[in-house]
Amino acid sequence: FFFSFTMHFASSTDIKSAHAKLRQNFERGISRPYEFRVHQLKQLEKMLEENRDMLGKALQTDLGLDPAFGMFREFDLMMKEEIHYTLKNLKQWMQTREVDAPAVVFPGRCKIAPEPVGVVLIIAPWNYPIALLLNPLVGALAAGCCAVLKPSEVAPATSAALAELVAKYLSRDTVAVLEGGVQETKEILALQWDHIFYTGSTAVGKVIMRAAAEHLTP
Repeated sequence: FFFSFTMHFASSTDIKSAHAKLRQNFERGISRPYEFRVHQLKQLEKMLEENRDMLGKALQTDLGLDPAFGMFREFDLMMKEEIHYTLKNLKQWMQTREVDAPAVVFPGRCKIAPEPVGVVLIIAPWNYPIALLLNPLVGALAAGCCAVLKPSEVAPATSAALAELVAKYLSRDTVAVLEGGVQETKEILALQWDHIFYTGSTAVGKVIMRAAAEHLTP
């Protein structure tokens, strides 16, 4: 198979538009229903299963990995069980449960109701460019969140492949991929997110923490 990989750097308009669209759709409740969450998780697994050759080639291009081993490492070893475990337990995790109420609120009752945090940002490193981008997405989808994915520009073939596939398999109303380098990442971080998930170097982590602190984003 022959695959061509070309990164498309997000413009300032692309970044702001994607953020605004996901924020609006989250407020509309599109990502919340149980059936929608399950469908997205199954679509994520389907995306990885049906495109092993393409993603394996991208990993070979970026990291020099054998394609079969690359997908075993990124998907079979690190993601498949995570998706299956989440699907098995999701309905239970979503249930509201009663808890003991302190005497001060008597005769009141207390409940814990799981709620999605909102629109999340996931930033991945170059060395595990699929697993460390999509594994956090499993949790975000399960929680009923909308998500922006920022693949590593140091793994450009994988970034391009994921941008194409995510748009094809997952709901464009709730998940977006924004490609780019340092400048694009700075513009993305300038926006307000409800949670940021990052794996990578300490130096970049400090930059992300400073940006997150402006909005008190965990």
